Amino acid sequence: GTALEIMIGNISSEVDRYTAIKVPTVITRPAKRLDAAAENPHCGITPRSPPHTGPNFPAVRILFRAAAPVLCSSHSINIYVTNNKKLKLILLAGPSSSGKTTTSKKLELFLKGFGLNPIAISIDNYFVDRDKTPRLPDGSYDFESLNSINVELFNKNLKDLLDGKEVTLPVYNFITGKSELSDESIKLGEKEILIVEGLHALNEELTYSIDRKNKYKIYLCPLTVLSLDNHNRIRTTDNRLLRRIVRDNRTRGYSASDTLSTWSKVREGEEKYVFPFQDEADVIFNTSLIYELGVLKTYAEPLLYSVEENDPMYKEAVRLLNLLKNILPISNDYIPVDSIVREFIGGGYFKL
Repeated sequence: GTALEIMIGNISSEVDRYTAIKVPTVITRPAKRLDAAAENPHCGITPRSPPHTGPNFPAVRILFRAAAPVLCSSHSINIYVTNNKKLKLILLAGPSSSGKTTTSKKLELFLKGFGLNPIAISIDNYFVDRDKTPRLPDGSYDFESLNSINVELFNKNLKDLLDGKEVTLPVYNFITGKSELSDESIKLGEKEILIVEGLHALNEELTYSIDRKNKYKIYLCPLTVLSLDNHNRIRTTDNRLLRRIVRDNRTRGYSASDTLSTWSKVREGEEKYVFPFQDEADVIFNTSLIYELGVLKTYAEPLLYSVEENDPMYKEAVRLLNLLKNILPISNDYIPVDSIVREFIGGGYFKL
C-alpha cells in the first residue's frame, strides 16, 4: 500500500507474533480505528470510513500497518507546527490517564525551543454554571457531557483571539459552581499559538467556528506493547487503570477501591466522548513506556492489597494483583523527572 509515515520516539516493540507490527510512538493521521475485538485491550472501537485521506487498514488484530516506517523523534510534531504558519490551535485529547497533561507541558517546552510562545487554555474553565449542568439518569451531574461546556463562549473567545483581539478568559469556581472572569487578558501575536487539552478536544462541535486547516489535533493513548506470552496481552485499559489508581491515591487520597468503583463510569464517558472522535486526529501519540508497569507495580500493589475481601471491588483488585505478579518491580530512582510516568507517581519536573 501507500507509505504512511510512522515516527517512533522512545519505544517500539513487537505487537504480537502473528503480525510482527511495531507499535509507534507517533502515527500520522489514522485512517481507521482499532477493530472491535481489540477494543478492550486497546483504546479504540469499531472502524468506520475515515473522514480524511490516507491508506486503508484491515481490521484483523492489526493495530497499524505501514509500508516504510521512518525512525525519528517526537519533535516531528513541532516541525509540522512551526512550518505551518496558518496553524494557531493545537488540540489534545485522549482517554483517562493517557498522559495528556505531561504531553501538553512537554509540547509547550518544545514549541518554545522553536521560537513560538504557546498559551494553554483549559476547557475546565468553560463549564456552565452548576444549575445549568446536565444530569445523569441517577440525578448526578454529567460533567463529561459536551453540554456541560459553554461552547458558545469558548468559540467566541477563540475567534476573538485568532482575530487578534485581546480577550479576558473565564475561570471556573468549582466551590461556588459559577464562572468568573480572570484578572489577566491575553492577545495572540505572530509567535503565539494556543494549546487546548481536554476530553472533547477532538470533537468538531467544540471548535465549530475555527477552520479545520487552522487546527492540529493530537490523540493520546498508551498503546501497551507488552504481552504475558504469545497469546495473552496486557490490556491498555489495565495500564491506564493502574496509572489512575496510583495518581488518585497520591493527589486525591483515594483508595484503590474508590478508583475501581468509579472506573466503569469513566469508561462509559470515554465510549461516548473520546473514542468516536479518534478519526478526527491528525496524529496519534503513543504514551506507553516499556518500563512503566514495573514502576507502577511498586505503588499499586500495596494499594490493591488493602482492598478487603468483603469489598465489592475485591475480585477486580485480585485480578490486577495477579497481573502484576508477572512484572518485576523497578525503582523510581531510575525514572527521569520529565518522564510521563511522573504524572502518576509524582516527583516530576512539571507542576501538574
